[in-house]
Amino acid sequence: MSEVVDDVLAVAQNEFESEEPVGGVELVEAPDHRREVEAVAARLRELFADGVVPEDVVVVARDAGAYRSVVEDVFTTNEFPYHVETRVPMGNVPAYRFVKATIDLIASVSERPDASVGYEAVIDPLRLGLCVPGTDVGSWPVPQAEFLRLEEEFAAAEETSGPRSVSEWAEFAGDRSGREWEIASVYLAWIQEEAARSVPDGAWLSEWIQRLLGRHIEQTVGADVQSPVGPMVDPSRSDLSAKHESHYAERVQDQAGRVRAYVDRAEQLTADADAGSGWEIAVRAVGDVMGGESIGTRNADASAVRVVDAGNTYFLDAAHVFVLGLSAETFPQSFTPPTFLHEDLFDAVYDEAHGADDEMTEDVDPYVFYENRQSQYGQDLDLYEAAAGVSAESVTLLHNYLDSASDPVAWSSFVDYLDPEATEDAYVSRIAVDDWLPTVRGAAGATAGTATANDSVAKHGAVSAWSELAGRDRLRAYAFHAADAGHVSGPSISPVAFARLALWTDGEAFHGTIRPRVDRLTTPTFRVGVGGADAAFSPDIDREAVTGDPARSFEVDLYAQCELKYYFYQYLFNRDGDEIDRDRIPDGQQSNPTSRFGRVPRVLREQHVTDRYRDAIRVLIEELAPDRQADLNAFSDPGAVVAWWRENAPSNAPSSIAQSLIREYERVQSELAAGVTRNWDWVGGRTIDVGDGSLALGPHRVDTVTFPPADEPDADGRDTGPYHLPVFYVAERGAATHAPKLCWEPPRDGALRPQECHDVCRQCDDAAWCRIGSKFDLDHRLHGAAVEYTDPVGVVFVEQGVSGPSGRNGYLVTQPGTEDCLDAVEQTERRVTPATWQRLAESWRADLTEHLEAMQHDIGETAVYNVDEAFVGEGTDRYGNNTGSGDNGCATCVYRDLCQLPQKVNER
Repeated sequence: MSEVVDDVLAVAQNEFESEEPVGGVELVEAPDHRREVEAVAARLRELFADGVVPEDVVVVARDAGAYRSVVEDVFTTNEFPYHVETRVPMGNVPAYRFVKATIDLIASVSERPDASVGYEAVIDPLRLGLCVPGTDVGSWPVPQAEFLRLEEEFAAAEETSGPRSVSEWAEFAGDRSGREWEIASVYLAWIQEEAARSVPDGAWLSEWIQRLLGRHIEQTVGADVQSPVGPMVDPSRSDLSAKHESHYAERVQDQAGRVRAYVDRAEQLTADADAGSGWEIAVRAVGDVMGGESIGTRNADASAVRVVDAGNTYFLDAAHVFVLGLSAETFPQSFTPPTFLHEDLFDAVYDEAHGADDEMTEDVDPYVFYENRQSQYGQDLDLYEAAAGVSAESVTLLHNYLDSASDPVAWSSFVDYLDPEATEDAYVSRIAVDDWLPTVRGAAGATAGTATANDSVAKHGAVSAWSELAGRDRLRAYAFHAADAGHVSGPSISPVAFARLALWTDGEAFHGTIRPRVDRLTTPTFRVGVGGADAAFSPDIDREAVTGDPARSFEVDLYAQCELKYYFYQYLFNRDGDEIDRDRIPDGQQSNPTSRFGRVPRVLREQHVTDRYRDAIRVLIEELAPDRQADLNAFSDPGAVVAWWRENAPSNAPSSIAQSLIREYERVQSELAAGVTRNWDWVGGRTIDVGDGSLALGPHRVDTVTFPPADEPDADGRDTGPYHLPVFYVAERGAATHAPKLCWEPPRDGALRPQECHDVCRQCDDAAWCRIGSKFDLDHRLHGAAVEYTDPVGVVFVEQGVSGPSGRNGYLVTQPGTEDCLDAVEQTERRVTPATWQRLAESWRADLTEHLEAMQHDIGETAVYNVDEAFVGEGTDRYGNNTGSGDNGCATCVYRDLCQLPQKVNER
């Protein structure tokens, strides 16, 4: 045993007498598990550069499985050969999980066929790899794209109608067409067929499970081993010892025979009881017998870094050992709380040991061993001593000093005798939370970033300094320093070192991945490009279906306010699988308004009512009160109107329509008193050609207004109409004023209000503190109405559920001879002359043309969406606090966390 190991073991046993251990012992504090492994990787690169071979290194943890995913990621990125020698709990093996999920579902249906089942329990077997035996329909296991479409539809259906029975889910799947729905129908029919059977004995169940796993193996054995890929990551070395998915399925299949004895024994013990169909016993058998097992794999790579459990180190030898997870309550583990054992247990054990006739001698008593704090600590100490005893030259002890809640974590009691808090000692190092940037250090401690062209850096000279880092780490360093521009805290880098770093990055990864990301963060405009082959699309859908002509008015609302907001909504959330319904706006009041669980942007929630509300208004106009003035004037008071509506309204009509009807009734009274005739119609939608694009003006209401003739002829000519008056419904209080931006306050007397979306709010005197969701956006239904309805009497926006005058606002046009009667029609805040209306209409047409042309893109070309840095940078800090310079809308954007641009701008 080496002197290094002697010191480490003496510390653990409280027998260490020196002030500090000999050279070769190092303690490393890292913020979390990943940084522990990254610290190990950094030291391994140095060892390998000095000629150490991988088989001379052992990485130990009390439970190596807890570090498996991190080790796989970090070691593969660094291109280290490795093998994680630990046992995988059966519950983590997909092949076992789909068998368990399938039997759980079958047992549930068998016991209660009509019971409601959540969609997750229904589709979990398909998610985990179930291959239905005896069917040629579809591909098995279900391809990922098809499964995601199924999951979206099932989730949306449960959100709408709640859980259903399996037979109802089968009916739901049968009503839909497509390959994925054929798969779902076959699968659910098979589940019901199996649930109708009974489990006769253990042999039948064992054979059934093996057949299920055999089908899975047949379908997956031809697939490639899945490897992590990415820029400058070559997983080919680690693939040599990677196990195929079918290997684990075979290991699970080997365990299937053990359920036979469990089921047969359970049937013997419950012979007099009603066991039902037997599926409940099958569930327990699979969970108790197979679920408690684990799977281990042998190390077939003799030239790999061994990552092992501490308990597997007794017969290992290595020159260098790294012990992970030396934290309090982890290694040694926290003591299991004691369990009360009744004294009758000891009596029963005694009686069982002595037998009925006291066959044992009187002076021999059975020994009952019960785990205690001392024995548990002793076991972990044995494991620790075995792990440390592997080393011949160096021992590196690591622990994470923060937990998942960022609370401090102490060192293990095995090493606290060394006073590991004394970080000034040479053998203790601490990795700061923000010290994530890969660097190269020379003998004097200078980094390659700060070195000059003549500095000697790293072990093999400045020229190859960056080459000693992993390729992915070089890309990380380059991306950081390129975007830094002196505004982010962290290590600085000289121009020479920056150029040298660029030379040591992969050309394809640099030009295809890193450089575009750097440009996105350093140029005045942020850009996102979407090609026709983007991952957002499937073989059954193309980009034109998502963004092609005609553009909907609310899509232009999003685009005009923020092109990235349009991008996120249009490409990622505004569809259900391959079904595109661009005319429908998800209900923003629901917790999960779309099957992709994306919240609806606030501008849409404020300015657009739900489909239910719009359909109820259509029924009112077309069926219940087609003759507006005559039908509404038939009631004696507003209360009678409300009572009539509640009695005749569609079953799913929102109750808030009653309040809007009160105001409509009052308008009818004033119109009739002034001699104005006003009818209403429902327009199913209009497509308006503007420039090179077109706008789809969705379903809306259009009133026809005719004014009474003058008592005396007008010298200039009086036109009584009829005039069109488009009416659009908005959702939230205040939106009738915000949508056409009638809330605008002039910065000075006589200031002209701009009519372009990007300027209309910037010139408002209240812009600094305004937090409306439609900021920097004119409702483009206003644009469309101005272009489509020439020479109207105005455009009005009506808030749902508001009966007072404040719930209606818009523009009224003082057509010749109509001034005296306009108050009878509507009372809005803005009246304009016909000439002024024409100028406004031309401004809106130009604004709409600009938006539609920018939204167009040629087929086969990349669509680019831009956001100016000035737009993102103004208004709010990284915490969403208004800074007084104008809120840009980022603080309340539902895609703020997904976008990350406000954080990037404010950090710089």
